[in-house]
Amino acid sequence: MFEVSRSTLKYKVNSKERDIEKRSNIRVGRKPVMPYKLAEELVTYYLTMKRKFFGLTERSIKIMAFELAIKNGLARSLSVQQGRAG
Repeated sequence: MFEVSRSTLKYKVNSKERDIEKRSNIRVGRKPVMPYKLAEELVTYYLTMKRKFFGLTERSIKIMAFELAIKNGLARSLSVQQGRAG
């Protein structure tokens, strides 16, 4: 229903942290390359284009994310050869 992976749920349940607020804020997985604010800007742009009936594909969104990362100097961990974000 909430699309949370089983491994994430197991990690949260088996955490030694007993305070429910602290436990729910534990981050799992890789750190994001793009700061939250830039990702939010990309999502806002995507939703605006969707409302205007522009057909954005997954590939075009990855290219936009890549260009946004290059523009903000975050391309060090992106694939420059492919020219798009993962």
